[in-house]
Amino acid sequence: MKHGIYPIPVTKVSATGLLNAKIMEVPMTDSSRLQGRDAFLTALTQKLGRPTAAAPTAFYLPQQRQREVFQEYSLEQLKQHFVDYSRQNLGAKVIETTFDTLPQVIEQDALERFDEDSISLLIGTDARFPNSGAFAALDSRIQVKEWQPEEIREQQIACAEQAQIGVVFAECALVESGTIMLKSSKAQGRSISLLPTHSIFVIQQSDLLPRITQACERLHEQATQGHRLPSCVNFISGPSSTADIELIKVVGVHGPISATYVILTDQ
Repeated sequence: MKHGIYPIPVTKVSATGLLNAKIMEVPMTDSSRLQGRDAFLTALTQKLGRPTAAAPTAFYLPQQRQREVFQEYSLEQLKQHFVDYSRQNLGAKVIETTFDTLPQVIEQDALERFDEDSISLLIGTDARFPNSGAFAALDSRIQVKEWQPEEIREQQIACAEQAQIGVVFAECALVESGTIMLKSSKAQGRSISLLPTHSIFVIQQSDLLPRITQACERLHEQATQGHRLPSCVNFISGPSSTADIELIKVVGVHGPISATYVILTDQ
């Protein structure tokens, strides 16, 4: 392991009580950067005359209301609420289908969305998708391009910018807010869902969760089991929209202008 010199801020309290930063150089390895954080916090608490905490204190909530949302709902009821909310409040199109008919559903949605002679569709290479041969048989007007992890990053982004439709497989969906959770990966870069005009999100019905509480618990469980978490986790609720200006909702300002949720009812 190569050693280096990294600046670690050490604070001291002046007579007026203000904090002035002073830099001292402490050698450490790249793998021990978090120790620098501990040294900084220890020095700071000592200068302030406070006891040094050995570990964070757990925050206790006497009422776990966040876990009670949709607690009594069956999976079928969760699906129906997700469908209704996504259609009525987000303006998203929702289709229920099976794994075997997924390519045909994507084909139909693309042709309905774009009445053109050539439609560019970019799809991830996630292992949960049907094999590429299933998409090769789509209508000749649909030009299917698969995400290529081995390509240069700039080439991948350019491909996503030129695509009219991006198709991704969701990790889960949040029933309460009609939100899709996506993990960025080599097989499914985040550009697929952010740059094309239209997004198609594929969701397994078994991955419908009540709210973000359960989604974060799932991520935490994966982390504690030693699974490597992605560099980016996106929570996307329907088409891109904003209401920052005078609370007037505008769709498609900084992302896809339309979205389709495809729920696989047999998964």
